[in-house]
Amino acid sequence: MPGPVTDLIAEPAAQLFDIRRVPVQSCFHNLLMLVHTDKYSGLSDWIYDTHHALTPDEQKRHELIMIGLYYAVFPSQEWNSFPEYLNSLASLPAEALRDRVLDMYLSLPVHPEVEASAERKTWDTTAVLKNEKDYMAFLSERFPAGAVSNPVEKEAYQHLLNPPALQELITSHLSMMWDRFLKKEWAQNEKVETASVEAFSKIDFTSMSKQEAIELISGQPLPDDKWSCMIEDAERIVFIPNVHIGPYLGHLQTGETLYVIFGARSPEGLLTSVPSLGHTELLVRLRALSDDNRLHILKLIAENGELKSQDIIQNLDLSQSAASRHLQQLSATGLLTERRCEGAKCYQLNTLRLEDTLEALRSYLIHTAVENG
Repeated sequence: MPGPVTDLIAEPAAQLFDIRRVPVQSCFHNLLMLVHTDKYSGLSDWIYDTHHALTPDEQKRHELIMIGLYYAVFPSQEWNSFPEYLNSLASLPAEALRDRVLDMYLSLPVHPEVEASAERKTWDTTAVLKNEKDYMAFLSERFPAGAVSNPVEKEAYQHLLNPPALQELITSHLSMMWDRFLKKEWAQNEKVETASVEAFSKIDFTSMSKQEAIELISGQPLPDDKWSCMIEDAERIVFIPNVHIGPYLGHLQTGETLYVIFGARSPEGLLTSVPSLGHTELLVRLRALSDDNRLHILKLIAENGELKSQDIIQNLDLSQSAASRHLQQLSATGLLTERRCEGAKCYQLNTLRLEDTLEALRSYLIHTAVENG
């Protein structure tokens, strides 16, 4: 009988962490950020400029595709280029795009109170698409209140009824976005993002936990418990540097692979080691300092020490949403540290990050002056 070859030759262990540019996932996340320009400050100027370059009809169409038809266009694998991804969408049977959306929605858990209800409705594809009212009721069972945009989802429902028109809408719009905006940006950002890959590739991650690796690469603590759950379930994590995401972290989950999108940067403490990366990271921090409200927040905390978010809101007469947006950016940039205290969020000035930022600015200006003679 044959010898036990498989017992003698061990398979190499799968690499848990990978750091590289991934064209489709990176471009797809840029498309997502275009929908949330009113929610996040501190993204790159390209995100806001691109959003404003779209006509109102194009903005509406983009929101429909990236929110209402999200699962039809979600990249379920990697491709070598964005055009290859577009070709795959165009070559699928139109009904497959519709079924991607419905199958994902049907797989989502319903609210506990709905699960326990004796009058709970049994859904299948036919029942979901029976009429608009049932479709909206179906979504409300699976998503929290406020998460469903009625105008967007009602329009999405109409397109789900007509798969060929759905496919034409998606492929034509995404092709336009690639040709007008994404193609040029993907090429222009290669130098900076590749430098970030090379900088972090020199680090030995073998002894690090998933959380330690993400916090080292992002330069900040994990945003919330949801991230802890995601990384715990991931068997592989691919880190993607992106010049447009600013101080934030993004994620896309494909099977057991978690893609973590982070602002292209150098490892902590090496802000000025790679000029292109130092410039990119410096811009992220300076954007956080370019708003009057954020400067007032920093000044208030500098004068009073650690403050609760509610104290900041009351002292500066900010709305809850505005204060949350500004504090989120300052924390993500590292200019403030954040912790839970007495059931609230408390913020403290990160003086080391401020000093590092001022030193980076000084070095950048001196370096520029030397280069210009």
